[in-house]
Amino acid sequence: MRRFQGGKVAFWAFTATVLALSSVPSALFVDGLAKYRRFIDQFDMDILRQNRVAFVPHRGRAESDSQRGEKASHLDFAEFRLKAPKAEKVFLLGDFNGWRPDTLALSRQAGGVWEILLPLPAGKYRYAYLVDGQRLPDPENPVSEDWEGQRVSLREVSP
Repeated sequence: MRRFQGGKVAFWAFTATVLALSSVPSALFVDGLAKYRRFIDQFDMDILRQNRVAFVPHRGRAESDSQRGEKASHLDFAEFRLKAPKAEKVFLLGDFNGWRPDTLALSRQAGGVWEILLPLPAGKYRYAYLVDGQRLPDPENPVSEDWEGQRVSLREVSP
């Protein structure tokens, strides 16, 4: 009988060691869950805002070329910026979006500057800004023309 008592001590020592070692990762896991819970409880849903996806249609032959398997025209990025510190909402209207309001919203940056970056194929584009519901040409672009009875800006995107 004495022989088995030594085995019991070894068994319980081994069991205690296994339990102690297995509780370390569990404690780390519980700590991680507590941090995640604090993050979720303090998360502000207002930072998530609704996004819209607006696609820029191909111009000229590019669409028919791509349907035949030919390479579509090259796109360059055109940046549009407007300084309007008192504006609440600013949108970009133009030939590239069919003059539809509410499709290309500019994002507000520091100093009251609004901006958007668009991929556009090479060509000339008429555009204007819609600032709090009022259509305005680009004050920084001296090139403009009359279109549908209103002054709009012209911009050329080169390849």
